[in-house]
Amino acid sequence: MTSMVELHLSENNLVGMIPSTMKNLCNLERLISMMNNVNGSITELFHRLPNCSQNKLQYLFVPYNNLTGSLPTAPVECLSNLSQLYLAHNSPTGHVPLWIGELKQLTNLDLSSNNLDGVIHEGHLSRQDMLEELRLSDNSITITVSQTWVPPFSLGTIELRSCQLGPKFPMLLRWQTQVMSLDISNTSINDMVPGWFWIAASSADSLNIQNNQITGVLPSTMEFMRATNMNFSSNQLSGPIPKLPITLTGLISVGTT
Repeated sequence: MTSMVELHLSENNLVGMIPSTMKNLCNLERLISMMNNVNGSITELFHRLPNCSQNKLQYLFVPYNNLTGSLPTAPVECLSNLSQLYLAHNSPTGHVPLWIGELKQLTNLDLSSNNLDGVIHEGHLSRQDMLEELRLSDNSITITVSQTWVPPFSLGTIELRSCQLGPKFPMLLRWQTQVMSLDISNTSINDMVPGWFWIAASSADSLNIQNNQITGVLPSTMEFMRATNMNFSSNQLSGPIPKLPITLTGLISVGTT
């Protein structure tokens, strides 16, 4: 089957590592294997992917499996042209390697709900011009970028729940003006909400900042935001509630004053 371009294996009872003969699928562009029991080393998985015919693989979707071990520290050649990488809900440990930042075609990165730790900084992100979705929620990752750094990307989805962003409001968000979904809940922010944050969040359909120590007031311009769901609970916000967006269907503000 060496002419195969797409291989979909999701929601079966497949167990074990993908076979080493997968390397023969030199025309493979999309591999989708969600909700199986693909297990073993995530590094071994990468090394069994096809590394031929100019690395055509663009889409790797393997969430909800049982992949373990650390992400490889050296660049993985078969992933060099990848545009979408989904590894959520597995069990890899360790740091996010710098070579992730070398995937210059990447538009979607989902590493959420794993056991990753360490620091992500500008070196991981400064060449990601095409990045549109960044999902890192439910890991022990610290995200640290310079207060003067301007990201090269414009994100539509930012999901960083339970990462370490605080104590200051992350300047990474200041330049994101086309966000549709924003979740920075439980990220150890202990700061007054800056005016620029409400501008950055004004386009979001879903906005979650719960379980931080955010102070300040809600903006008078809130009625012009686009959100359908907002969660401000378990913070230290104060003052009056302004007019709400007409699109709003859910608002949680328990724990504010």
